[in-house]
Amino acid sequence: MNDNGNTISYDQKGSKPTYAYTAQTTEFDDECIRRGIITKADAICRKGASAAEAHRLVQEDEQRRASTSIEYKISDEEGGNSSDDVLDKYRKKRIAELKEQHYNLKKDNGKKRFGSVIHISRPDWEREVTDASRNGQFVVINLTNDAVWESRYVEDAVNKLAESFDHIKFVSIRSTAAIENWPDSNLPTMFVYCDGSMQKQLVGIDSFGGVGVNAGRLEWILASFGVLKTNLKSCPPRSDYDQIFGKVVRLHQGMDPYDDVD
Repeated sequence: MNDNGNTISYDQKGSKPTYAYTAQTTEFDDECIRRGIITKADAICRKGASAAEAHRLVQEDEQRRASTSIEYKISDEEGGNSSDDVLDKYRKKRIAELKEQHYNLKKDNGKKRFGSVIHISRPDWEREVTDASRNGQFVVINLTNDAVWESRYVEDAVNKLAESFDHIKFVSIRSTAAIENWPDSNLPTMFVYCDGSMQKQLVGIDSFGGVGVNAGRLEWILASFGVLKTNLKSCPPRSDYDQIFGKVVRLHQGMDPYDDVD
C-alpha cells in the first residue's frame, strides 16, 4: 500500500507498519518550525525516524528546493529557449555558479563562526558537542595526548583546519577525560557529531591513512565524510620525513614498515 508515494509494509511477527519517511511536514509542524520551536529534523524524528535519517531527508529536501530554484532562475535568464548550443553551455555554467553560491549562502547563514579549536573538559561535552551539533552543525572532536606523537600531528592538522573552515566547530579534549581508561594505542582518535549524535569516527593511526597526517590529508578525510567541501583533487602526500620516521616506528613495533605507505 502506498501513502503519498511512501511504501508501507508490515512485519510478520507483530504486524507493525514500517514507513519510508519523507521530509513532508504537517501545517502544525510548519508553524512550529516558523516560530523556532522545533526544526524540520525534529519534526521528522517525531514521526519515528532516526536523527541520521532525518538529517539526510532534510538535506535532500534542501537540495531539491535549491535545484528547483536554480532551474527557474536559469529559465528566466534564457528567456525560455535552451535549444541553442551556446545557451546550453551557458546554462551548465550558470547552474554550477548558482550551486556554488547556494552552498556558500547556506554555509554562512545562521552559522556561528568559530575559527579556532575549542578546548573542553568532560562536563562540557553535552553543551559543546551534543547540543552544539544539533540542527545540522558539524562538530569534530579530537582526543589528545601529548605523550603520543601521532596525536600531536593530528592536533596540529586540526588547528590549521579550524582556521580554514571556520563554519565547522572543532573541539579537543584529553583522551582519558573524554573516555576513562581510553588506551593510547587507540590514538589518534577523532569523532564527528551532527544532529546530536556521532556520525563518523577515526580510531588509531591507520584509520587516518597511516603516519604522516597533515592538514591536507585530514581535510581529504573529512571531505569524504561530507563534513566540509574541499578543492583538493586527490589526497595530498605525506612528507618524506614522515614516511621514513613512520617506517622506523612500524619496524620497531614488529610491523611491516611498508604496510601503510601510499
